[in-house]
Amino acid sequence: MVNPENFLITNEYVREALDQIIQAAPATYTNPLQFLHVIDLHMLTADFTFFQDPRKFAVDDLLISTIRDQYVYQRALHSFSAPQSNITLVNAIETIREDATTGNSDLIGWSWVYFHYVEVSLQISQQQFCRTVRLDDRTIRRYHYNTIDKLTKYLIRCEQDAREVRRRQILYGQLPHKGTMSDLIEREPELQLIRKSKFRHFYIVGSAGIGKTVFVEQILKEQIDNNEIDHIVWIHSPLSIENIKSYVYQQLLGQKSKITLFEYMSLKKNYSCNR
Repeated sequence: MVNPENFLITNEYVREALDQIIQAAPATYTNPLQFLHVIDLHMLTADFTFFQDPRKFAVDDLLISTIRDQYVYQRALHSFSAPQSNITLVNAIETIREDATTGNSDLIGWSWVYFHYVEVSLQISQQQFCRTVRLDDRTIRRYHYNTIDKLTKYLIRCEQDAREVRRRQILYGQLPHKGTMSDLIEREPELQLIRKSKFRHFYIVGSAGIGKTVFVEQILKEQIDNNEIDHIVWIHSPLSIENIKSYVYQQLLGQKSKITLFEYMSLKKNYSCNR
C-alpha cells in the first residue's frame, strides 16, 4: 500500500496548489508538489524558464492539463464532446446542464473542478454551479472532495511511474556505455541460457572485441527493466579480491557506515551472500 506522504502528494497539497491557481496573491510558501519527479519530467515537455517561478508554473500546468484531460474523458464516456476552447459563460452553463442530465457524480465532480480551476475567467461560483446542476451545496462539496481525491491518486500513480523512469536512468548511467549499446549478433541462445539459469554468478570470458561487455550490459539492462536490480557496481580491471571488496563497500555504503558488506548484502533480497 502506497503512503501518499512518501510521495509528497496529499489531498491537502493538491487543494492548496489548485487554490493558488485562482488566487491573485503570490504564494507564501513552496508547495511540496514542486519537488516531485513527475514535475521534473513535465518540465521537459515545454520551456518554463520564462516564468518567475518555473516549478510552480509546471505544477499549475500539470494540474490544469490533468483536470482538462479527465473532464474530457468523463464527457466522452457519456458521448459528449469536449468543452469548447475559449468557451463563453452562456455555453459553459449549457455544458454544465448537459453534465447534470447524466446524474453521474464523477462527471459532475470533474465538471465543477474544471470550471472552478481551469476556466477561472468565467468566475462561476459554487452557488451558481449548484443552481445549474440542481444540487445542494453540501452535495457539490462532497463531489469536490471526491474529485480531488481521484486527482491525488492519479498524481501518485504518475509519480510512481516518474520515479521508476528515474531509477532506470540512474542504473543505465552506471553501465559502461551509459545504457546505449550496440546490437548483439547471434547471442540469443546464450542470453536465453542465462535468463533461464538458477545460478546467480557467471564468469564470462573470451578474447578482446568479441562483445563480452555488450553481452553483460544486455543482461543487466533486462534486469533493470524487470526491476530486479537495486545497484550496479562496475569495476574496470580490478587489482585484487581485496580491491574489489573495498570498491564495492565504498560504492554501496560509503566511508562512515557501521555495518559490514556481508551484513548489507544479507539485507538485500537480490544478492547472494557468501563468505
